[in-house]
Amino acid sequence: MNSKIKIMLDTKQYDKKPQGKEIGVIQNRIKAADTTIPNLAEYIVRGQSFKPSFLLGKGEDSWQSQQIFALDFDDNTTIEQELERFRKLDILPAFGYTTFSNSELHNKFRLVFKTDKVITDYNIAKQIQNTLLQIFNNADKQCSNLSRLFFGGKELIYVDYNNTIDYKDILNKYKGEK
Repeated sequence: MNSKIKIMLDTKQYDKKPQGKEIGVIQNRIKAADTTIPNLAEYIVRGQSFKPSFLLGKGEDSWQSQQIFALDFDDNTTIEQELERFRKLDILPAFGYTTFSNSELHNKFRLVFKTDKVITDYNIAKQIQNTLLQIFNNADKQCSNLSRLFFGGKELIYVDYNNTIDYKDILNKYKGEK
């Protein structure tokens, strides 16, 4: 649980969704960080933005490695529905959190998964992200980019920091499914 993961993390905390020029400032300021899953969850609910991958630059063309994958849910589902679906398929996130624009009537949240091993092959990482998006079709398809910036949020909605996903099992099980 306390093993370090390498991600990109902003140092500034926000109490609402960054807008306009703030986003460019975050993209320029975000730096590589070695942290634990519990610490990452804490940083996120303090309002710090992150990228799940480790990059040498800003974009996906500078991707180096990745051990966490995030799914963004904005529409057509609730926190309870998605968590039940994850439990049924036994693909459990390490944690989940509400976004700044979440409301009781309109759930907006993210679920963060940790793979059992660090992924150093870009094509495998891309397959994992796309397979998770395919399995959980209520997630925002715009979040397929491995260098995607995710803003911090308000509160944790699910926590089991010991959860990992066996990426080989998931890729084999869901290969070619639509």
